Amino acid sequence: LTSLKQLNLSFNWLKDLPKEICQLTNLEKLDVFGNSVPPEVMNMNVKGVLLFYKKLSDGVVVCRQRLMILGRGGVGKTSFVDCLILGKSRERKNEERTFGIDISSWSSDFLIQKDCTLDVEIWDFAGQTIFYPTHQLFLEYSAIYVVMFSWKSSWEEIVEELRDMIGFIRCFSDEPILLVGSKCDGVDEKEIKVKSRSVKLRLPKELRNEKFSLKKMLEEGKQNMELLVVSSLPSPKGLKEFKSKFFDLVQENENIGREYPKIFIELEDKVKEEREKRKTGTKEVRRKRFEDREISVYQDLPMVNEEEFAELVGWIQR
Repeated sequence: LTSLKQLNLSFNWLKDLPKEICQLTNLEKLDVFGNSVPPEVMNMNVKGVLLFYKKLSDGVVVCRQRLMILGRGGVGKTSFVDCLILGKSRERKNEERTFGIDISSWSSDFLIQKDCTLDVEIWDFAGQTIFYPTHQLFLEYSAIYVVMFSWKSSWEEIVEELRDMIGFIRCFSDEPILLVGSKCDGVDEKEIKVKSRSVKLRLPKELRNEKFSLKKMLEEGKQNMELLVVSSLPSPKGLKEFKSKFFDLVQENENIGREYPKIFIELEDKVKEEREKRKTGTKEVRRKRFEDREISVYQDLPMVNEEEFAELVGWIQR
């Protein structure tokens, strides 16, 4: 059996692959599509899959969830992130905008398993249209998505924003999307109800093309049309309800609480550590630190050879 070169396990509804698969050292082609294996494994090449299960002998339970927040510029995405992490929003200048993607960590007190609380990695996507072409490179299947809009916009504008963002996300994922309306301060509660009702009636008609039908998603229970109401300023509002909806979705994610190779997680943590270091200092200091970088991640991981290290880098890129 170790001489096997091709293995097709597609659509067997497997929850995971056996660790013994790493013994198939001559394997050249492996198809695991249509199973409940970790999404990272589904996107790996054969060498990466074999390395993953080989290193799983020294594994750790991971309780992490990625939260992707999208929406047009100025709707309050970054202030909302502040409220989730800090419990309040920081005052910002009008010209202070997000460029590209801001990644931050939110250590929640939500218990997944015994002694394992949920760590949330929040990706705050810039709302300017110039960044949209690159956003698609970072959307992933297993993330939970939030599309934000402003209640101060007309209901027609809200429908247009949600239509564009939901359609964009649906090109990469069919996971439920939380629809969050911000800036409810200064907007009458009755006005919000009227806008909400109009959006719920119109949006399914806007998203009914062949590739994605919102009506079908609603019927299958893969999406709801509840428009959450939040506000960051002058004081946080609606966070409790949002967290409740978010944690409900987390519990439905079968990849939370899985065991992953310790070496994979260590490399991921080292890359994040380097990322945080580069955020400090002036632009010139950060550039010099990058050019004269003395820290070698590879040297910090003596358990792998160069070929295995290349597969680990592929893991980070996914």
